[in-house]
Amino acid sequence: LFKYAPKTDMLAVLIILTILANAFSWLAQKQRWQQVANRLIQATVEDWSPSQGGTPESKHLREQALEQLSQQEKNEADADSNNNSAKSKKAAKLSAKDKKKHEQDRLRPIVVNLVEEMHDFGAGFHKPTWRDLLSVRMAYWPYFFAVGTVWQTKYYARRLKGLELNDEERQVLTERAVGPIAWELASEEDKNDMVKRELWVTENLVDWKEE
Repeated sequence: LFKYAPKTDMLAVLIILTILANAFSWLAQKQRWQQVANRLIQATVEDWSPSQGGTPESKHLREQALEQLSQQEKNEADADSNNNSAKSKKAAKLSAKDKKKHEQDRLRPIVVNLVEEMHDFGAGFHKPTWRDLLSVRMAYWPYFFAVGTVWQTKYYARRLKGLELNDEERQVLTERAVGPIAWELASEEDKNDMVKRELWVTENLVDWKEE
């Protein structure tokens, strides 16, 4: 019965699977970049404080966006002063909460455009390129595995000897605790504060998140 079934071209199957795997890895890298971008957009538009996750980068980005919004409103006023006057009277009747929401709504597309121009946030959170294809990344897996194994071995060896954590270990453990996105978006001052607070300790991490 099976001798009459059409034979599958294994080479064609492998090619199709490779293409699908590469497409998936490209989309996964795009999602990694998008996660940081969305967080930065929200922090900028809503003007987050440092305790909320705001960073010097989000503050600077907000200043740029506000400048563009101001220029945009000025151009609109010059284009149609009568219509703008009517809008101003309407805006004056808005509550403080509505004014804030109105500003955020107008600010968001400007911020989105500014963030879209940022191709690399660092720490691997960049827009996908050919280097992010699975076929290319697989070539680096042995190297990353070796480096990670060596670091972890040294870490456990130092713990067995009863040695205190060194600066590199404190930083790595802190980054693992808060996550790569929060770590990358934090300023150097905030990173130093995170390390000093020993956030790899569960209780300290919980207190930090509740602030």
